[in-house]
Amino acid sequence: FCEGTNSKLVLSANGTGTGITYQWRRSGTPILGANTAIYEVRDLKIDNAGTYDCVVSNECKPDAVSNQLSIS
Repeated sequence: FCEGTNSKLVLSANGTGTGITYQWRRSGTPILGANTAIYEVRDLKIDNAGTYDCVVSNECKPDAVSNQLSIS
């Protein structure tokens, strides 16, 4: 992506079952408020660089973790 070009990042995860929860992370750190199946970042900046993934949980353990996507 090119900073300042109105680039947008849209990530999605899909869990099945009851009581599904989502938590998106960047470089292993949970992203505040990013707890739905779709995570969107508008107007990408260099500060958004990192490795993104999603932890999908419900009453069954262990939690599932999505594949990682690296943004640089």
